[in-house]
Amino acid sequence: MPRERSSRFCCGAVSRGVALWEDKVFVATLDGRLLALEAATGKPVWSVQTTPLDENYSITGAPRVVNGKASSAKSWRTRPRRDFSTSLIA
Repeated sequence: MPRERSSRFCCGAVSRGVALWEDKVFVATLDGRLLALEAATGKPVWSVQTTPLDENYSITGAPRVVNGKASSAKSWRTRPRRDFSTSLIA
């Protein structure tokens, strides 16, 4: 994502980490996608858009994996919108 677009998202163009589980690396992207990558090769296993594309949600925190479910929390650029999270089968 071009840095100049990052001003529409909460917290700037940052990523605060990844999650590891079994043979996958989970990455949350600034534009609201949650990705699973093969740990050995970096090849995508799946990618899910977890936020509405027409709204200013972003993911800057590291995803979490709990009991085989990958989750990520979303933030809204300007309040009073509520934050929310999504969990997917890892």
